[in-house]
Amino acid sequence: MAFDWTDYLQLARELAKYGTDAGHRSAVSRAYYYVYHLALSRAESNGFSYCQAKELMLNSGASLRAARMPIANIWRRSGID
Repeated sequence: MAFDWTDYLQLARELAKYGTDAGHRSAVSRAYYYVYHLALSRAESNGFSYCQAKELMLNSGASLRAARMPIANIWRRSGID
């Protein structure tokens, strides 16, 4: 059974409603994994193998840029209210 990563996005929205630091951090984490797997899926649909897509994402520096991005920017970009 394949995991539905949109469940993680929905969970992120629910966690964000807690209004606590822990809720926000957990929400950002879940939203990150949703976007990560969405990007892998789209890369695969464009002809990349899973391994090629993962290597492309790791070597692009996107993860490093996200790690340096302030939490507030990640939050705004996630679309979670």
